[in-house]
Amino acid sequence: MPPPPVPPTARPAPIRAWRCVRHAEREAAARCPVCGQPFCRECVVEHEGRLLCSACLAKQASPAPAPRAARSFAPLRALLSVGTPALVLWFVFFYAATLLTRIPQNFHDATIWKDLPGPQHDKPARKDKSPTSRHLPHPTNPRNRPTAPARRPRPTTSPAPRSRPPDERPGPCLPPRRTVCTRIGRGIGPPPAPHPGGNLRDLLCWRCTVGGRRPLFLGSRLLVRPRCR
Repeated sequence: MPPPPVPPTARPAPIRAWRCVRHAEREAAARCPVCGQPFCRECVVEHEGRLLCSACLAKQASPAPAPRAARSFAPLRALLSVGTPALVLWFVFFYAATLLTRIPQNFHDATIWKDLPGPQHDKPARKDKSPTSRHLPHPTNPRNRPTAPARRPRPTTSPAPRSRPPDERPGPCLPPRRTVCTRIGRGIGPPPAPHPGGNLRDLLCWRCTVGGRRPLFLGSRLLVRPRCR
């Protein structure tokens, strides 16, 4: 709704001296209270106890414009606040998975020491970490090398051969193989029947060695050296 007209500061002329805005030859009969312009009797209409011009009456009769809905970005902000951390977390797990796939298989089998540079052995050598080993003489210094002990003379007579039980008599041997131990123990139950095409896994479960030691847990990959029987 437009603001009310501001009355002129100068003293206006009497209403009979005014002329209609639309008809210059007609005398003004009333003044529109909304726009403040003079009109003749044919140009004004009575509305709710007031005389209004046709233009102001049409503006008041027209429906008010519908309020424009404000744009709401709340769903978009909520989606970004939830989706961004989820996407970052997914990339973190994806990168961690790619790193895990690069770990060699021998790391899981506890045989990664075989790929290290140096002399190859059946078992990694253990370093002596005792406090007395730090004060031992260095082996590369010829002055600190210990003297070799005197060798004992070998007996002229050979010792008597040890009698073997029937299950330990020499027989066909199978070549060493790497397999998985399925049962912990040594000499559990009767040994399997000895023959070259026998089941290596049965021999492994009955007697398996890795550096002279028995397996520590089921499923460990060992180098089988079955006894000759």
